[in-house]
Amino acid sequence: MRKRLVLALTAILCVIGMIGFSPKTVLAADKDTEIQVSGKVDNQDNLLEQVKTFIESNWNQTDFTSLLSSYSDQLEEEDIKKYQDWEKLQKEAGDYKNIVSVDFSTEDEDKVTVIKAVANYEKEKLLFTVKTGNNTSDINVEKYKEPAKQPLAETMKNAGINTVMSITIVFVVLIFIAGIISLFGLIPKLFASKKQEEKTVDVATVAEVPVVEDVTDDTEIVAVITAAIMASMGDEAPVDGLHITSIKRRVNSKWKRS
Repeated sequence: MRKRLVLALTAILCVIGMIGFSPKTVLAADKDTEIQVSGKVDNQDNLLEQVKTFIESNWNQTDFTSLLSSYSDQLEEEDIKKYQDWEKLQKEAGDYKNIVSVDFSTEDEDKVTVIKAVANYEKEKLLFTVKTGNNTSDINVEKYKEPAKQPLAETMKNAGINTVMSITIVFVVLIFIAGIISLFGLIPKLFASKKQEEKTVDVATVAEVPVVEDVTDDTEIVAVITAAIMASMGDEAPVDGLHITSIKRRVNSKWKRS
């Protein structure tokens, strides 16, 4: 279990409770204001509540002026300097409004948790930096410095780089899409080539079919024709019969003309 974030002020708060110092009057925090939380650490929700409690209930309501006047002889020089700075910050910042953001991070190979909370006051924003874990508990409060604005030249440079990169990506994607579309025209040709190959194979198969010759025996036809001729010749027919060597069809025959 991590040490409580208010460990550095435990002794002071106990003394305040014993002697009955009246806390300073501060404005109530805006409960509807959303805190922007960034980073991720273990037990984060519990740590966030502890940070809120320390800022809203402990630091804001502690009268460091009375504390120093009563216990300066019992405090170390380092603590006196810290509380004098906090007293000055309380006066310069004004009334408390709300916590703006809290960032969680780790250092020293994840052994120390660093919490940076930005609180909004009437005149200033204060940055609370809390380090806890690995037998360490330290709290630092200072004025919050807004991040330096980027020079116009640097901004324009980055904008130009981003524009060039965006245009390049767009053209690369368009070229890729155009290449895909151009391939669509090859699809019909591929199917047509495949069909032509199938037809060629069919024709070659048909050409290889052997031709069957008609070998019908015409002996009976020849015998019938010979008998008809012998009958038509009557007595003039040869005694030893006729010998037919060939039969030919005549195109201009008298039978056809009649």
